[in-house]
Amino acid sequence: MLPRMALFVLLSTFVVGGDQPPHVYQPGTITGWSTQHYARAYAIGGRVSSAPGHKKFYELKGVGMTYQLDDCGSFEAGQAVEYRVEGKKVYIHKENGKEHKCGIEGVKADTPTAAPDAQK
Repeated sequence: MLPRMALFVLLSTFVVGGDQPPHVYQPGTITGWSTQHYARAYAIGGRVSSAPGHKKFYELKGVGMTYQLDDCGSFEAGQAVEYRVEGKKVYIHKENGKEHKCGIEGVKADTPTAAPDAQK
C-alpha cells in the first residue's frame, strides 16, 4: 500500500506543477506593427544569390516600457493584452490559457509627460 501512495504523491507533484508559482501578467496594448524588408543571401553551387525577405515586428506598450517584439502571433493595433517578461522574452497570455512566446528586439522606457505649470 505504501508504494502506491508514494507513486500517487510523486505523480501529483508533476501534474500540478510542483512548487512553481502562477505567472503574474501585466496589462498592455499592442500599439502597432511594422514590416521590415531585407535581402537574404544564400549560396547554391558556389554561387551567391539573394532573395527578398521580410519580418514583422509588433510594438507593445506596457507598464512604463515599450517593447518591440518579433513576429510571434497575430495582433491588431489597439488590442489589449496581458503579458509577462522573462529574460529576453515576452509571453502574451492567450484566451485558451497558453502563451505567445515573443522575442524582444528592442526596449525603451516611457518618459513621463510634464504637467503644465499652474498659472501663478
